Amino acid sequence: MSFPKLTELAMNKIAENIGGAEFCNKIFKMAGSISSVPSELLLNLLSHYLSVTEINLTGIIMTDAIVPMLKSHNLKSLSTGYFFKLREYNGYFDNRLDYEKYAPNGNGGYLAVSDHKKKIRHVIDIEQFLEDALNEESRKTLTHLDLNMLPSLTSLALRQRILPDFEFSNLCLSFPNLLKLDLTNTCLETLHGISALANLETLRVGCLKIKKVGGIRQLFDLKKLQNLSFEITSAECDCCLSGNVHSLMLKSDRRLRSLETVDFSNRRVEDATINRFLKIYGNLKSISVCRTLVGMTAHPTIEVYHTRTIQGCVKSLKYYTEMENPVMVDSVMDMLNDLLSRSTTRVTNRDFRDCLKAVNSAVELFSWLKRVVRHGFYCYADMLRAKDVSIFEVDDRIKMIQLLLTNSIQQTQLLKKFPASIADAMEPWKVLSNRNLLFRTPLLDLSRIAFLAFQLVEISNSGYARPHLSVLDMIKDVLDVNALVFESIDFKKVKENLKNLKDTGDEFNPHVVPIAKRLLEREGYQITH
Repeated sequence: MSFPKLTELAMNKIAENIGGAEFCNKIFKMAGSISSVPSELLLNLLSHYLSVTEINLTGIIMTDAIVPMLKSHNLKSLSTGYFFKLREYNGYFDNRLDYEKYAPNGNGGYLAVSDHKKKIRHVIDIEQFLEDALNEESRKTLTHLDLNMLPSLTSLALRQRILPDFEFSNLCLSFPNLLKLDLTNTCLETLHGISALANLETLRVGCLKIKKVGGIRQLFDLKKLQNLSFEITSAECDCCLSGNVHSLMLKSDRRLRSLETVDFSNRRVEDATINRFLKIYGNLKSISVCRTLVGMTAHPTIEVYHTRTIQGCVKSLKYYTEMENPVMVDSVMDMLNDLLSRSTTRVTNRDFRDCLKAVNSAVELFSWLKRVVRHGFYCYADMLRAKDVSIFEVDDRIKMIQLLLTNSIQQTQLLKKFPASIADAMEPWKVLSNRNLLFRTPLLDLSRIAFLAFQLVEISNSGYARPHLSVLDMIKDVLDVNALVFESIDFKKVKENLKNLKDTGDEFNPHVVPIAKRLLEREGYQITH
């Protein structure tokens, strides 16, 4: 007998009991696994029962079925997901005027069509997509669109999308009200046309291909520009590192008079460059030098965001989380994890408490981004190894455990479809397998934790390290497996898998054998029947 998924039951219940008015002006985030595709049920419910004004599809693979759902709402904000399965809107690579321009740099020889495809990736008819996805009311009210174009926009993100110069000029003329513009990794060779954005306040220009000062001349016409970022996507990418807008600005005799914040993160800049920039722009309020060669960690007149110390990483992590910048949150957390894994003798208990709060906020906000979540879990484990759990505030510990369990639920569902994903399913349990965390955190529901661990035992029997078994081993003496919460667990299957582990062993984790044996021999356990 099959049962409906809990998500289906929940969505049906919402549809039956909540009127559209109560959902107006709420952000509906469909942020889940990057590989997930919205189900037909979910799309139908969103189309017919809820009245949504803000939709965030970041990290979601969009299909053609999502288009009518979008059109059924009067939107003020839309962030699109991955386009490659929108079959109705796929274009042709060789139709682009810049088709040959972005061929990979080879060592000579013939370049096949596939080589160009690797560079351009996907060509999508954005104009037709928008025409089909936005109703008349949405076209009038939409003020934020990620990766699309409408004249009323105030925020536009084109990050990591190849953007020919002629298209950029037209784009600027179309969006006179833009306040924020992200051009990172768009391969632009000139900013000609940007002067049309007279109200622009925030601009990101990392990894552009501008070679001459003339290419940035119109940048200085932006009288209201306050925030400028040269931050790039990856400190390891040679292509990204070639961006040089900051050096062209230093060569120019013109200045951005309203500039308040500058971001050099992930670049190979040194103190000399920063000092020269600060000398020219002496009225800055803050500067970010995360993951650079810059040794500066403080300045007498401006705020400095850096990743030289754990304290600096925490400060920067809070900054970028508040900005909702996933690329820099990922980058800073990577550095934080590296520093936490080393000596922490100079880090105070207060610093650790601030660190846990910051990591919790980042993991919660970017729970859909696997890299951020993974870095967050590593940071959790390092903090718990370095300090006794009692130094962390109870609310923050509970929040961390909730985030770990939520991730475990998602990974367990994925594991049912893809058994090879067992490694990802184990990540939250590596943190949870801490006796002090489990027994010295008040108001913690150990039965819920045990239920999720038993689920993993039930569905997985592959040879891999099993920290969830360690958790069960720790809490087995305080559990009543006959309780209602365990009613849906197939203990016959659990017993079978545990017995198999006991008999065959686990090459990755030799401690699994005695743990499996202790669980099977636990007196009164239902699984021994």
